[in-house]
Amino acid sequence: MKLFRVQLQGVNFEISYAVAIDATTAYKTVRKYYDKNDIGFTKERELKSIELVAEDVDYPDCGIQLFFAN
Repeated sequence: MKLFRVQLQGVNFEISYAVAIDATTAYKTVRKYYDKNDIGFTKERELKSIELVAEDVDYPDCGIQLFFAN
């Protein structure tokens, strides 16, 4: 799994974090939440940027390892 920082165009809470298998799934997860709760206008829910923050592998490409508590 990977931790992504998802930034939307302009809703009040425009930065979110999502744990997902890939960037597309991370954005879809955040977008689904904002759509379901009707937060902001539709155009404000569009993706502005997405960044890989951490990965749960021994040698992450992004340089930061993600751990899950047992």
